[in-house]
Amino acid sequence: MKNKKIWIAVLNQGSIRVELSDLLMQLPAQRKYAISISYPAKKPIANNRNSICKRFLESDYDYLLMIDGDCVPNEKVLELADYDKDIIGAVCFGYLKKMLVPFVMKQRKDKRYDVLDINQNGGVVECDAIGTGVMMIARRVLEDMPFPFRVEYDPEGIRTKGLDFNFCRRAKDMGYKVWIDSDMFASHWTTMDLREVWLTIDNIRKQVIQNNVKNTIPENKKDNK
Repeated sequence: MKNKKIWIAVLNQGSIRVELSDLLMQLPAQRKYAISISYPAKKPIANNRNSICKRFLESDYDYLLMIDGDCVPNEKVLELADYDKDIIGAVCFGYLKKMLVPFVMKQRKDKRYDVLDINQNGGVVECDAIGTGVMMIARRVLEDMPFPFRVEYDPEGIRTKGLDFNFCRRAKDMGYKVWIDSDMFASHWTTMDLREVWLTIDNIRKQVIQNNVKNTIPENKKDNK
């Protein structure tokens, strides 16, 4: 049985995390896979991702693994290929509506997205959209989807969907499935406003207090039981 061939594209703007550099140096030792590593830095980002896909399709590799230069998965990231999923990723975190959330989404009937509760799931879980920070795409998907990464705008020129969610939605419309390895967390290093961090933590604290109040049975109720 031949080794699975994985093209690793490390998207960057001139630098990557040292932790990611250290990981990339270790990956070739995993003889189970044949890998190639590139460091594309084209602008804008949509151009960079689509250029990566074009170059990948000109090769004979089986899977494209895109890793952003500020994201660091663990040493098992190549094992995502073993699941042979159309699209699969590691759990990456980011800010959404001033909340720190995993970019793992479930689509509602009104086409909007809710964050999937990864704490209630384990292992490989099907979802509707994931972030592109650490994303592996099977060759068959990109062969079937020209111009895979694009941003959607409304008639007034306001962005409605970013590259990652739009790509996942279009892939699902074509019959492909999106998955997340909910046990594989990736670090996401980013410049943060400490005020935003404080507000996020404070908001979480208030929600916890509110939920605890709702779940607390008043003493007079207990006495009546």
